Amino acid sequence: MFVVAGEFDAGYAVETILRNASGTGEVGVVAILSTSEGNFRRAQNIVIEEGKSVKLRYEFHEPTINADNVQGQISCSPG
Repeated sequence: MFVVAGEFDAGYAVETILRNASGTGEVGVVAILSTSEGNFRRAQNIVIEEGKSVKLRYEFHEPTINADNVQGQISCSPG
């Protein structure tokens, strides 16, 4: 459960911890939730300092909790 437009809504969340092992820089992050009700995408660019970690969480309220074949994926690439 999470809040969407001021209302509670059920959905799915995809999470990861991203660690920067090299120099400070921008990283492009894409989260995809694939379900029997469609594919949903979230994307952002973030700057992570060298040696730092950040926990990322992407919430998807679009599919119903009755969706089948739910799979989440997060990918990242240098910005």
